[in-house]
Amino acid sequence: MLPISTAEPRMAPRSEPVCSDPLVQLLHKTGWRGWDLAMAYAIAWRESNGKPGVIGRGGYGLFQLQASAHSGKPWWDSSRMLEGPYSAHAAYLLWQANGWRPWGLTAAGELDPSEYRSWSPAEQEAWITAPFRKYLAQYQSLCEETQ
Repeated sequence: MLPISTAEPRMAPRSEPVCSDPLVQLLHKTGWRGWDLAMAYAIAWRESNGKPGVIGRGGYGLFQLQASAHSGKPWWDSSRMLEGPYSAHAAYLLWQANGWRPWGLTAAGELDPSEYRSWSPAEQEAWITAPFRKYLAQYQSLCEETQ
């Protein structure tokens, strides 16, 4: 569960080299580091093609946070969820509380089907793990010089 907060998102100070990709920079400023930064990038691409203004199947923003799961919470603001920094901050708080499980992954980037039990193994592969691996490789190509 996300902590209840109506405060503006705080950006973490930049303390390590980060590649020049704008999404990577946003996620880094939000607080993700190392492997989790790579995972956040891959998940944001998988969920929204790295575009914060996306609404799809009940999900909002970069990480497609589900309105059905979060809209009753005091911090939920449908219009703000479409702003990159706000969307990234909300996802960061969700990740801090739940790890990568809401996005179907373990901390190691492996499938965690606990949230997707009704999906077949083929659906899990097609919609969760295969796109994640694709965008993780994309991150590694973009950012290998700064790692």
